[in-house]
Amino acid sequence: MPFPRTPLLSEFPLLLEIPSLTTFTRRDFLFASFLILPFTFNSVQLLQEASPTKKRESLFRISPTFSSHSLDSSSRQPLFTTLFPRFLKLDKINIKMHISAMVVSALAAVASAVDVQVVSVASTNNTLKFFPEKINAPVGSMVQFQFRGGNHSVVQSTFDNPCIPVSNVNTSAKGVYSGYQPVAASAAKGQIPVFTVMVNSTTPMWLYCSQGKHCQNGMVMVINEK
Repeated sequence: MPFPRTPLLSEFPLLLEIPSLTTFTRRDFLFASFLILPFTFNSVQLLQEASPTKKRESLFRISPTFSSHSLDSSSRQPLFTTLFPRFLKLDKINIKMHISAMVVSALAAVASAVDVQVVSVASTNNTLKFFPEKINAPVGSMVQFQFRGGNHSVVQSTFDNPCIPVSNVNTSAKGVYSGYQPVAASAAKGQIPVFTVMVNSTTPMWLYCSQGKHCQNGMVMVINEK
């Protein structure tokens, strides 16, 4: 029995050019096509969002048949119906949500392997302090500054000049600078401004807020004080 001709090479380029398909659909169809190269397409039906019934069925329906001699016509079933029954029951939105959930879980697993310490900058009543004011952070860990009130900044300085940017004292030092972070503007969008610093050495890092006289009023902190 000769191996049946597959329309993949002739039909697939046209499918990729259909404007109504989303990027997700094209990518998913490519993935499916490589999975079923050993099989023959009986039909390829791209399901559009014309009706709720079709939308619930699948992104597309592919019904390949096995070319093996060991299978007769009664045992031939669509590959996706056999291998991915749950996949066929999902619509595009639900599939995206499932994939998004998996991506978030993967990122969370990576983040859990990194030591991240949180420092609150000021507070909701605009207290001029860092909370906490001293932390120890190993090399390779991260410090995330979360701005909780007012309009503050995080600037690196030195022990001898606590309210002057380190770059003004040592021109070869780039230093840390978050820029001013107006909390009210972000709160209106339901967001909290954050600024994250990677700890590259155990050398003490002195930080302050450069807004007005905040530093002179004690809004300073240190990472890895000796």
